[in-house]
Amino acid sequence: MGAVAVEAERTQQQLRVERLSKHYGDVRAVSDVSFVLEPGTFFALLGPSGCGKTTLLKMLAGFETPTAGEIFLGDRSIADDPPFRRPLNTVFQHYALFPHMDVAKNVGYALRQQKERPARSEIQRQVERALRMVQLDHLARRRPQELSGGQQQRVALARALVAGPRVLLLDEPLSALDAKLRVDMQSELKSLQGQLGISFVFVTHDQSEALSMADRIAVMRDGRIVQDTTPHDLYDRPVDSWVAGFIGSSNFIPGSVSAVGHGRAEATTAFQRLRGVPTVEELTSGQSVQVALRPERIRISMDPQTPPQVDGPVSPGTVQAFSFHGDQIDYTVATRDFGTLKVRVPLTGEADRVLVREAVSVQIGWNEDDARIVPTWDADNG
Repeated sequence: MGAVAVEAERTQQQLRVERLSKHYGDVRAVSDVSFVLEPGTFFALLGPSGCGKTTLLKMLAGFETPTAGEIFLGDRSIADDPPFRRPLNTVFQHYALFPHMDVAKNVGYALRQQKERPARSEIQRQVERALRMVQLDHLARRRPQELSGGQQQRVALARALVAGPRVLLLDEPLSALDAKLRVDMQSELKSLQGQLGISFVFVTHDQSEALSMADRIAVMRDGRIVQDTTPHDLYDRPVDSWVAGFIGSSNFIPGSVSAVGHGRAEATTAFQRLRGVPTVEELTSGQSVQVALRPERIRISMDPQTPPQVDGPVSPGTVQAFSFHGDQIDYTVATRDFGTLKVRVPLTGEADRVLVREAVSVQIGWNEDDARIVPTWDADNG
């Protein structure tokens, strides 16, 4: 196949959403959402409960009718197509398996309902292939109630994949699994998506799921996408203080902009001026901002006489509390110069080497490039 033909085929697999909205009376569940999804992308819709991500997914699947906007697959609008005519399949949060059917019949159900129903031998071939994809071909005759939660989730995946969708929609499919199984299934889902080469649209409120699996993450708030970027960029360059607080854990030092230039700014805080801090966007003098600082980016010295080796601000402080998490220790440190900060220390050896008690004097600091100045998000003004 030539390069032109390959590009034309990729274009036909492209999912394009243009200014999509859904209103329920005065409630705007989704407002003016647009994005383009290239084939083979693992795309996460991330946000708190009620932000509109599931409503957006239901509009893509055809289970909700948009109030406004368009959905294109390639150059064809599918916004008015019923769910069974869209080449997109959905994996639901609670799997929705038929308890009276065995695994094979559950997976083949959609094929048997097609207007031009395949021959029985072809249905069997496609079902066996789908079950091999999810490593359940040996359980084809089991009933759903005879399977574990993880196995039921794989059956739901196989059922959604059996008809060869161009895009797979997943509505929090791991939420019913226990913590360890969720981590295992994250890896399996990502691997499966890579093998299939199709796009996944994955709805979740779990930031760790999105960060570990997605190629792109769209963070939603109040029915809108507020940031759409890669996981690394989202974590290191959040668009505002709300996103910085929602993605991972952050310390915030409130202040206002006193000088800007060349991607850096000076912030005046209640404690002192912080100079040369990287910014995530162009800011204006006097603008309300937050100096955002991830707990794991702060360095701590257990010797109160020896500051940590950093090129940025340093302050003495006192440990107020700590918590042990196996692979890390989290400290709450009351500093002299920056208020109370959370500090995260990864454990690379025995915990006793860095484990200290409350009321111990320490010094903390951070490198200049490890902080970010972000606009203060105002809930009243959006």
